[in-house]
Amino acid sequence: MAKENLFGLTSDSSGLALNEAAIQLMASEANMNNIVEEKYFDITLNTISPNYYPLECTLVNQIAYFTGTYPLFHSVLNSNDVFKNTFIAKFNQRIYNRITRQLDKLLNLENELACYTSELETTEKVNDIKELNDIISREKQSIKELFFNIQNFIIRNCFSYEFDSINTIEDLKELKNKLYNFKNIIGSSNGYTFYNDFYCDLMNALDNKKEEILKYGEISLFKQECTALTLVDKSKEKIGFVRTFINKLKKLFKLNKGTINDYDN
Repeated sequence: MAKENLFGLTSDSSGLALNEAAIQLMASEANMNNIVEEKYFDITLNTISPNYYPLECTLVNQIAYFTGTYPLFHSVLNSNDVFKNTFIAKFNQRIYNRITRQLDKLLNLENELACYTSELETTEKVNDIKELNDIISREKQSIKELFFNIQNFIIRNCFSYEFDSINTIEDLKELKNKLYNFKNIIGSSNGYTFYNDFYCDLMNALDNKKEEILKYGEISLFKQECTALTLVDKSKEKIGFVRTFINKLKKLFKLNKGTINDYDN
C-alpha cells in the first residue's frame, strides 16, 4: 500500500519533495537548530537543515515566507491540504503545481547523483571512472541550475502577486521590508544576480506606485472592477459580459428594447 504523506499525497504522487522538506523544516524548528551557512553544489545558503534536504528546505522555506509557517506545519501534523490551499488562494494553482513538480525534479536529480557517486566508489576501470566523473559533474551542474530556476520563479511570481495587491502606503512599506529581508533566505553563487536585479526593478516600481497612491489616493475599488473585467476577458466570455453590461445600462438609463437588441445581435 502506498504511504500517505501530508497534503493527502501518497508515495507515488507528485509533491513528495515538498512533503519531505516540510517535515524536516518542522523537525529542525522543534529542535531549535541554529542557522548555519553551508555550500552545496556551489550554492551558498543559510539553513537550519544542513544534513537533510538542504536545497529543498531552502526553497520550501521561501514559499512559506509568503504564507507563514503555520499552514505548512499544520499540514505536516494533520496530513491535510491547508498549506496547499493557503498558497493557491494567495497566488494560484499554476504556480503551486510548477513549484512542486520542479522540487520533485530536484530531489530526483540528487538521488541520481547519489547513485552515480556510489557506483564510482566501487569502479576500478579508468575509462569507467572518467565517464562517471563526467556524469557526476553534469548532474551537479543540473542541480545548481534547477535550484536557481526554482528560486527565481518563486521570487518573480510571488513578489509580483504581492505587488499587485498593494492598495495603501502601509502595504507598500510592508512589501519593501519583505523584499529586503528575503535576501536572508536565498541561495547564492558567484555570478548569481537575479535577486539583486529584481530587487532594483521592484523597488523602482514601488516608488512609482507610491507616487500614484499619493497623487490619486487608494483606488482599490477601481482595481477590483478592472480585475473583474480582465478575468471575464481571459475566460473568453466577452459576449456574455457585453450583454450583462448593456442590460445594466438599460436599467440605469431606461434605454428602449430595440436599441438593446441591436447590440445583442
